[in-house]
Amino acid sequence: MSTQEALESPPRLASIVGASVMAMQSRLLNDVPSARGLTATLRRGAGRLPQEAPEVWSTVTEEILRDFPEKWLRTDAPSPQELAAYTALVHWASHQQSIRKPMHIHSDDYRRDFGRAAGELAARRSLETVKRRFDALMLSRTAGSRLQHIRSLTQLLRSEEIPLDYGVLAQDLTDLSYPASRGNVLLRWGRSFNSGYFYSTRSNA
Repeated sequence: MSTQEALESPPRLASIVGASVMAMQSRLLNDVPSARGLTATLRRGAGRLPQEAPEVWSTVTEEILRDFPEKWLRTDAPSPQELAAYTALVHWASHQQSIRKPMHIHSDDYRRDFGRAAGELAARRSLETVKRRFDALMLSRTAGSRLQHIRSLTQLLRSEEIPLDYGVLAQDLTDLSYPASRGNVLLRWGRSFNSGYFYSTRSNA
């Protein structure tokens, strides 16, 4: 994939993943029985790579990502877009568990990206502890370590019922896979973290 394709693909990815999560979330919060089973399956993938949870990966590809463009589909290892979508979906399912209000909130201007949510979390918990975990995520260079840090932080976000945009998360995770766009994501996440922290701190003063 060219650099130009990498930079152009994420908005489409965010739309597909965001729509998938929104539909599942709506069914779950409206107590559709099949939605409970689907999200329970997805939760088993939190913190695990697709090859470590083949039953979850099968559910993601067969039930959720059927609208994926052919150029993003791989027959061997998942493409960056597939892996990013999987990561967003399984961690939304973990984040949403037993909470009766939406933990996925769509935004058009990155106001609910992962950095913003983590900053709000730091304002409610310990700045030092959350910042250390967030920095570890920012420095992660492998999909496996990134999954572990996302899992750790989404568990804390769930405990505080802080939502985020999981379509944007999928987009950002894809961008992190490409040198041309990685720096932009890290810069925005850092700024969003600070914005979320200071806005929440002022609001709670």
